[in-house]
Amino acid sequence: MKLSLLAFFVAWSCSSPALAREIFQWVDKNGQTHLSDVVPAEYSKTAKRINSGNFEVSPEELKAAQIRANKEKEFAEAARRAREGAQAKPSDKKAGQTAAPTPSKETLTTCEQKIAAFKKSEECFQPFRVKNGTVKAQAYEKCTVAPNPYTDCERPIAR
Repeated sequence: MKLSLLAFFVAWSCSSPALAREIFQWVDKNGQTHLSDVVPAEYSKTAKRINSGNFEVSPEELKAAQIRANKEKEFAEAARRAREGAQAKPSDKKAGQTAAPTPSKETLTTCEQKIAAFKKSEECFQPFRVKNGTVKAQAYEKCTVAPNPYTDCERPIAR
């Protein structure tokens, strides 16, 4: 979504001011607000011209957006590579590559502790959950928030 928005602003900022059109805003009979360069005849008297100059992107803003987009692309690419590496099977590995080291007993214990604390936290918060997914404020007085351990630890296989 961010990249498509960035692409829109890049294309928009590169367009010639001579090609720029006036933009109008009006509210239709159903109360919907519309923005367009073409106003239906029935709303021509109530339409207001919008100063699109407020939305122009400066060269500094454009450069900063391009830098952010490149960083996000790099992050997404690194995440994709990590996902593919985690999903790779030993038979998929090329000759000469070694399998990932098995986690130490200390790591397993730490993960087990993190998972146990997370489950305990979830059980404590459960009675305070509302239908829309939010949590009542009283829950934070009685329950301890435990971070999701599955960002660092593998999920146990359900049997």
